[in-house]
Amino acid sequence: MDVNKAAEDNVKLIDDLLKKGDKLVESFEQTIQNTHTKKDKMEQEADNVTHELNNDMNIAIQAIRDKYAKNIDIVAEKRASCAKQAIAHLGHLEMQKTTTESAMIGLQTLKQHGHATQLANMAQDITSKSEEWCHTKASEFDTNITFNIQRGEVYNDKIVFAKVDIQNLRDTTSIKRPKTIKHVKPTVVKKKKLNKIDRVWDLAVTNSNKVVAKDWNNPAYLYDKDLTLKTTFGKRCAHIATDDEEIYLTSQTDTVSIYHQDGTHSRDLKLPTLKQCRGITVNSRGELVICDWSTRVVYHVESTTGRIMAQSAVFKNPLCVAVNSKDVVIVSDNSSHSVVGITRDGTELFMYWTHGNGQNQLKWPNGLCTDTADNIIVADCSNHRVHLLGPDGKFIKYLLTESDGLLNPGAVAVDNEGQLLVGDHCGNIWVVKYTE
Repeated sequence: MDVNKAAEDNVKLIDDLLKKGDKLVESFEQTIQNTHTKKDKMEQEADNVTHELNNDMNIAIQAIRDKYAKNIDIVAEKRASCAKQAIAHLGHLEMQKTTTESAMIGLQTLKQHGHATQLANMAQDITSKSEEWCHTKASEFDTNITFNIQRGEVYNDKIVFAKVDIQNLRDTTSIKRPKTIKHVKPTVVKKKKLNKIDRVWDLAVTNSNKVVAKDWNNPAYLYDKDLTLKTTFGKRCAHIATDDEEIYLTSQTDTVSIYHQDGTHSRDLKLPTLKQCRGITVNSRGELVICDWSTRVVYHVESTTGRIMAQSAVFKNPLCVAVNSKDVVIVSDNSSHSVVGITRDGTELFMYWTHGNGQNQLKWPNGLCTDTADNIIVADCSNHRVHLLGPDGKFIKYLLTESDGLLNPGAVAVDNEGQLLVGDHCGNIWVVKYTE
């Protein structure tokens, strides 16, 4: 064997092998670099996803906190509002109790130490006080709030939030039920010009049969059953409503002012969704039913928190509102010259209208109310008459007309004795007997 030749050949083979080794090393280096790049990319993607997961987790946690905090705030607000009402009611009861006890002490003193002449001249005062006390009662606090929770659930792929159920269980003994009444020929029992009022724009009757009346953009006035002025309260009122406890005043703003039935201020209820509150009434749930002049919508509003519970479709010009014993909402749509009956969710049940001065026609209807039989009474302002409709919105008869001397009736209400009160734009109250 030629050693030198063999060595030379192997050197060449080693050179080829080294070249292959260089390529292999380059391949390893490239693969190592690629692996580092992939590793860095993977780690960066993982870091990004982890960051996003943390962000999403924080957002989800905040959303859960916000959801539960909102419910907690609603419960706290409802609790505070109800407690405030209870405290105000207690104060009102304590004041009535103190006033009654003070009067009794005075009577006891007169009975024991009064002069015979003084006692002999007290018959009218005794009768008046006796009648007042017969019509006065210690009103129960009828706002019975219940709080219940339906607990949340956590699953592998979803979370179900807890639900809070807050119910206002009003005293059902005070809810009026429809009664059968017999109509008689309408008779004007009394007509009286009210002190302080030039035009009667709205009327309401308290549970002690006192009358609340108002002129346009003036305070509200409280009269006794003989229509003698007792007190003045509120500012620039638009419309009035009452329930067993309170008097509610609107003023074409986003606020309802609430007073005790003696005219002392209780609280204000701000309603950000509403802009120009006009006609107002109270349904059997204790909700305020309000016509908003700005949105042209009738709203059902929770009377303690101001939350919107339901709303109607858009009217042309909803001015006044009433409800019957079934909580059917009756609206006088002033500029469309109609009276419309709707359900709580706004579904139309009936419409009484056409524009004119003929039979069954209206011209700028204003105030309206219902009686104990769910009949509807409408002040047909520019036709100078008052319509009586059945619960279905169909015409029955006129209760007062221009031939009786009526001019521009603006407001109607039924008192606790079943008599109709009609307020006109001359400042008069007409007391009309139309049932037995």
